[in-house]
Amino acid sequence: LVEFHRAQENTGGKVLITGLSHHVSSSTHNRALKIDLKPIKSKLSPRQERLKDFAEKNQYTYESNLNWDTSYLQNFQFFEIRPIELKSNCLRGVHEESGVQWEIADVTFSEGASFSAEVFHSTVMTLKLPRAIPKFILEKEGFFDKLFDRVMAFTGYKDIDFQLYPSFSKKILLMGENEAEIRKFFQPALIQFFEKEQVQHVESNGEALLVFNKLKLARTDETLNVLEFSKRLSDKILNTQATLKN
Repeated sequence: LVEFHRAQENTGGKVLITGLSHHVSSSTHNRALKIDLKPIKSKLSPRQERLKDFAEKNQYTYESNLNWDTSYLQNFQFFEIRPIELKSNCLRGVHEESGVQWEIADVTFSEGASFSAEVFHSTVMTLKLPRAIPKFILEKEGFFDKLFDRVMAFTGYKDIDFQLYPSFSKKILLMGENEAEIRKFFQPALIQFFEKEQVQHVESNGEALLVFNKLKLARTDETLNVLEFSKRLSDKILNTQATLKN
């Protein structure tokens, strides 16, 4: 199945393997033998029930099962240096006005090496935009210790400051490969947007955004807040791009 999945992705196909949450294994590795001892329907937790109800009311899709396909998340700098184990509780939908596809999921990843690695369980969101944007990383000062130091050392990037917006530059760390394009992209309206929002981490891989606020699982109300934030952010980015074209 893993080889089939890889072959399909290499040729532009899409494969989703589900149902593994009902199996047991002697290892957490995704290629380990998995045996279905007693295939019974797993009971959803209260949080999962709330997410399921929310999805049904708003015509979104929701999957509580473990999902081992985390390859797209590895396109973001944050997860290039943090191995992802799996994701679950995937909530998906589309912002109708902008056409932006989004996904909110619980992700399990590790920080560190071998036996000293620390495991994190966090709720993250991805937004696939209809237009290309510059690659960048934006993060609130002190959110994840040493993240920017590591990225700067690895890529040679530096923090991009805006002299006309000292408040933004003081509380927000911003960097990327093409500084000129990033400065052009961050128009005054977008800078002022981020100054007012309680954002922690927003990252662009050129075609999509990675958004999260905490290094832990989000409560249901926090999930709804992230969803509302993503709609405001999508609208602001697309409006800014439309202004640049005009």
